[in-house]
Amino acid sequence: QPAVGKKIKYVHGDGPFTVIGVVKDSHFKTLQSEIEPVVYRYTSNKYRIGYLSARIRPEHTREALALLKEKWQTIVQSQPFEYSFVDDVFDRNYRTEEETQKVIGVFSLVAIFLACLGLFGLVAYAAQQRTKEIGVRKVLGASVSDIFLLLSGDFMKLVLIANLIAWPIAYYALSNWLEHFAYRIDLGPGTLTSGSVLVLLIALLTTSYQAIRAALADPVDALRYE
Repeated sequence: QPAVGKKIKYVHGDGPFTVIGVVKDSHFKTLQSEIEPVVYRYTSNKYRIGYLSARIRPEHTREALALLKEKWQTIVQSQPFEYSFVDDVFDRNYRTEEETQKVIGVFSLVAIFLACLGLFGLVAYAAQQRTKEIGVRKVLGASVSDIFLLLSGDFMKLVLIANLIAWPIAYYALSNWLEHFAYRIDLGPGTLTSGSVLVLLIALLTTSYQAIRAALADPVDALRYE
């Protein structure tokens, strides 16, 4: 590495220090911040030790902490032994995003459930209102798939229109949220399309029961319906 062997000095006057190695860029902050320069400083002065990083096996956590505490109190008597786990620090950095995800997930499930209930009721009402029409169509040779498409097709068109209206709103909201991150994914058409396909499948499953039930009904009973 070109920097190895060179001398550096801190702004506040410490140094100069000799560069003995260069490591790859790594995130020492959240993904909301860009990777900044960082110096890992080695010192033999036990009174200037700030943090010590140690990699331990999860099954030996208790024994490792006890050993580290013992060695720390032997070497660094001026500072108390305090520790934290990297995964806990990582979780704290993204706790807001995790809580936001949970809230959005719960409200999304509730909204989907209520929408499915409303769609189920609309299909049932539409099938009841068109009972005679369905009976006439079946007498004239309409198949089960024809009746299914008749009842479900109109609602699928409405769901598709709703998705087209929601696309720009979702894109704008997600883009604004991702702007807070220095490292983020790109919102492509595949993300919105996959969501729309999932919504259409849910709507199709919701309408299937009532549509198939109406399509399989006896046309004689349908023609007698008042």
